Formats: sequence, C-alpha cells, structure tokens
Amino acid sequence: MKVPRPLEHRVELLRAVDGQLLPVSADAEGPVRSKVLGAAFTTVESALRISWDDGSADL
Repeated sequence: MKVPRPLEHRVELLRAVDGQLLPVSADAEGPVRSKVLGAAFTTVESALRISWDDGSADL
C-alpha cells in the first residue's frame, strides 16, 4: 500500500503482516523495493521514480 504524505513531501510504502500494516524500509542501495509489485521506489530531482526490470517512470 502506498500512502502519500504531501505535506511532508514523502510517500510511505506499507505491507500487511499478520493483520498489521508495517513500513517497508529502503535497502542498502537506497530504493524501497516491493517483491509483490516487482518494482523499486526512490526519489530523484523532486520526483518519485518507480523502476522495474524493463524500465522506469518518474512521477
């Protein structure tokens, strides 16, 4: 689940574990990765970058 926090200029990625929503932390390389979505999330130049095996998109 993505939770936008526009006033804080950030987005949280949460995952459900045993009925609780827990934040997904960035890995050692920097991005937050989602195995379920097969994507990595990071910020670049004030944009959210979503990357996957075949490409990426900046929002």
